[in-house]
Amino acid sequence: MAIIAFLIDNKEGHIIPSIKLAFHLKERGHDIVYLSVTDNEAIIKEQGFAFHAVFTDVYPKGFNESNKRNMDEAFDDAEIKSRHLYKLMEGELDTFFAAVKPDLFIISSFLNIEILLLHYKYGIRPLLLTTYLRKPGAGFVQECIDTIMDLPGDTAGDIIGFAEGLGIDFTSLQDLLLPLNELHELILCPAELEMELITPNDKVHYTGPSIWTNRRGGEIPDWSAIKPGAHIIYGSLGSYAVSYGAACAQFFVIMMQVMRHKDLQGHHLILSVGNEFDTRELGIVPDNVTLMRWTRQTEVLQRASLVVTHGGLGSIKESVYYGVPMIVFPIRYDQVRNATLVDYHKLGLRGHIEALSEEDMRTKILYVLKNDTIRRNIKKMQLVFEEKEKEQIGVAVAERMLPELVAPHYRSHVS
Repeated sequence: MAIIAFLIDNKEGHIIPSIKLAFHLKERGHDIVYLSVTDNEAIIKEQGFAFHAVFTDVYPKGFNESNKRNMDEAFDDAEIKSRHLYKLMEGELDTFFAAVKPDLFIISSFLNIEILLLHYKYGIRPLLLTTYLRKPGAGFVQECIDTIMDLPGDTAGDIIGFAEGLGIDFTSLQDLLLPLNELHELILCPAELEMELITPNDKVHYTGPSIWTNRRGGEIPDWSAIKPGAHIIYGSLGSYAVSYGAACAQFFVIMMQVMRHKDLQGHHLILSVGNEFDTRELGIVPDNVTLMRWTRQTEVLQRASLVVTHGGLGSIKESVYYGVPMIVFPIRYDQVRNATLVDYHKLGLRGHIEALSEEDMRTKILYVLKNDTIRRNIKKMQLVFEEKEKEQIGVAVAERMLPELVAPHYRSHVS
């Protein structure tokens, strides 16, 4: 069978959705290898996949934790991205290609310029892996143009010079990007979660939610320590919680304060604060609150009555998959649109983190817990997600693309 390589950026939230697809491909007999930063080695190897560290001098061990604490987003930082783009042009993956010779590359669409360079340097046409929902009218090629324009110094010019050095014939940036229009893309989410009707496209494939149900690692609550019959509320701001600064601490404090209210004494809050947050900021923890670091979220969601979240697409999809209504307090990036989708489909409520108060949180929690319309809608969407997951669309697309995407001989632009 085939050797399939996944190249994913440094974010845990971008790796997790890919795991289910990787497992299904492995079950089909394919060999799987992941390429990512050193900090992601453990999470990949825990699942039994081979791992190859990349850009180790740009992203040394401990980079992710430091990045979160400094409220800095690594792959959104143009200077850091520029550094590893130069590494790629200088042959960072030459040894990997020579030794492994993957039949198919599946690459995070966050690595847009990297995809372009890999195409020209090694002659591959990867399958794009997209773990977010784009704004209406947005597209992958436009994202690439925006990224190139944001690169610092001479980086954009050096990328153009690199392509010229490979003998690529083009007269404009748009010409250089033309091959990207021919790439197939997996969007790891059912199209039914979108607000608008999706125009059919033979190269853009919406899949099932790609929920990693048999996840290993992460903490599991001591259920025996929770009062029998208590309704579980799960609160989380995701793996980058601490990077949200004051909003993070405010959210956690208010969640705990709300649980002291008499209306919620029959409920128990499991609050996932992340590995980097200083819990001393929270003071005395109420008896009906359990603080956790890196939670095995799917385990908790199977028992939860409500999720209060920042609105990362992974958390939205997992909540729908397990039929749990949501309150979404978006902070940045695609979270705002995700929260709008939750509100549009009446799967829960959208909140505003900048106006968050104890009374606002308490009112929203009680409203969602008692709302029959929200419960019915979440169950309907849950059925859609379950059916789409069974179809294994991502596996079908990947296997169908194998003969098309494999380069019989990698280009010899290897130093």
